[in-house]
Order: sequence, then structure tokens, then C-alpha cells
Amino acid sequence: MFIRYKSKELANTIIVPFKKIWYFGELLLFTLVGAGLNLGMLNQINISHFIALFFIQLFISLGVIIVINFYDYNKSEKILYILSFSPKGTMQAALGFIPLSLGIVGGEDILIISIISILIFAPFGSIFLDRYFKNNNSPISRLK
Repeated sequence: MFIRYKSKELANTIIVPFKKIWYFGELLLFTLVGAGLNLGMLNQINISHFIALFFIQLFISLGVIIVINFYDYNKSEKILYILSFSPKGTMQAALGFIPLSLGIVGGEDILIISIISILIFAPFGSIFLDRYFKNNNSPISRLK
């Protein structure tokens, strides 16, 4: 955003290589997540996993609220910051394998919660952010 704000020409030049790098990164990340996933674990999903995910997201949102209250953002910007932290499922799933691979008790539950977070928050975040940025009053659309 900062680069685009300062120099649209430079931003347009560097976006193509970064997109290519990210395509490879996505392929690698999702391949590794899929390779390590035991589909039998998905039968173990129960309401406690969803409750844990809800509380995790609640604590993340509270942390964001605490931090952004130190700054002078309008209501629309605050909502953007709070909700933009929800679609972080890709990283949660990538990190969810660490406790499982280390043999930590509950590692399978951690992995299940991270996979559920992808299934719930990634589409939610994508839909929300697409709708938000189409709004002409959004902070990002003012930079264009």
C-alpha cells in the first residue's frame, strides 16, 4: 500500500514478480498442508473445536481493538482492521502441524482447529474484503 501510495509506477512494476513468488508459495504451502493431513482426523471434529476457534478469534479481535484504540481511525477503518485479521487461516494451518510433528499432546486437535479456520475464515475474509474494497469510501480505494 505504501509503495502504491508513493509511486504507482514502481508498485505496478514489482507486483508481477511478487505474485509469481506467492503462487509458488501457495502451491508449496497447500501441498504440504494436504500431505500432512490425516483425513481420518476430520471425523473427530466436534463442537469443542468450533468453540475453541471462536475464542481464539475473539482474543485476536480484542487484541486488535486494544491496539487500534491508540490511533485515530474512523469506524470504517477500525472494522477493516478487526475483520482483516480473521482470514489468516493459511498461516494457522501451516503452524498447526508443528505441535503434531513434535508429538505434543493435543497436536491433532490443534491441526483440526487450524484446518477448520481455513474452511471458515478464508472464504469469509475474502468475501468481506472484496465487498469492503469495492466501497468508494474505503481507505484503500482513496489511494487509487
